[in-house]
Amino acid sequence: MRKRRARELTKRWLLLVLVCGSFLFAFLYPLPETKSSVHTVVILTVGNDRKLDDLHRLARDTVFSNTRSARISAQVLVYEGKFRPWFNTSTADDATVVQASREVERLRYGSHSFELFSGIYGASVKPRALRWLTQPDQAWIDFGWIIEPDVVFTGSWQTLFEKYESDSSDLIAFNTTFRYSNKTAWNHWPSCTYCRGLPNWCKQSALLPAFRISRNFAAAAVAHLSTSTRSSGHHEAFLPTFLTVNSDTFSFRDLGPDVAYMRWRPAFDFDAVPRLAPIRRDALYHPVKSLEMYRNLSQASLEA
Repeated sequence: MRKRRARELTKRWLLLVLVCGSFLFAFLYPLPETKSSVHTVVILTVGNDRKLDDLHRLARDTVFSNTRSARISAQVLVYEGKFRPWFNTSTADDATVVQASREVERLRYGSHSFELFSGIYGASVKPRALRWLTQPDQAWIDFGWIIEPDVVFTGSWQTLFEKYESDSSDLIAFNTTFRYSNKTAWNHWPSCTYCRGLPNWCKQSALLPAFRISRNFAAAAVAHLSTSTRSSGHHEAFLPTFLTVNSDTFSFRDLGPDVAYMRWRPAFDFDAVPRLAPIRRDALYHPVKSLEMYRNLSQASLEA
């Protein structure tokens, strides 16, 4: 009886020692932390037209102030041309400011890739934004929302971003593939050298005045463009098509079911105000080239 009791006590002591030892080991040698959250940045691209500085400044204030309380890890302003003092004042005092140069991006991407990918105006801000996103210092980033300053969302940017926070899609944008499927004219199809020879179902297009892209997909796209001498295309043709060709790795989500898109031509200006009533809620208006028009649309989103 005494021997049995002694054995039971011994077992309990051994169990206690093991438990205490486990806690001590875990305290002294903790496991590395696992990734618990998604890191998303907002990137505003600002061109070199100084006549639009007031509009661009308002866009920066609107977008950045509306995303400060959202789960956005950083705010980035990519600009072309000379630095302007307002880039990091007011609501952008803690934003990262990145300079874009056509000469540098042409060198990084290669002349053929850059000329086609950058678009009809040859702007370097989007190519630079993608390349910034893929740099080693930005390895902590998962996604980037890239927004042009002439875009107004008649809803809450914060709500829009949070809506897709748990979505792992590599590209979230307006899918406009109808341009190809119904054979309507689009100047960028013939110039897309990457698209040549692909089956029709691979040829995708998207509107990209405001879109979200994953760092992984951006890295793959930049790597292709910067190493290929004759395989590029306008970014609104190349990016969705390149993704579709590599759909085993990357995924595309259409913004269309959730967000309305209001025409791209002609530009929204002050004269358009009477024709906009009622302003559509939760819609992207683009391009908005009038300061007054931008204010009116932004105010409508606050009052709704």
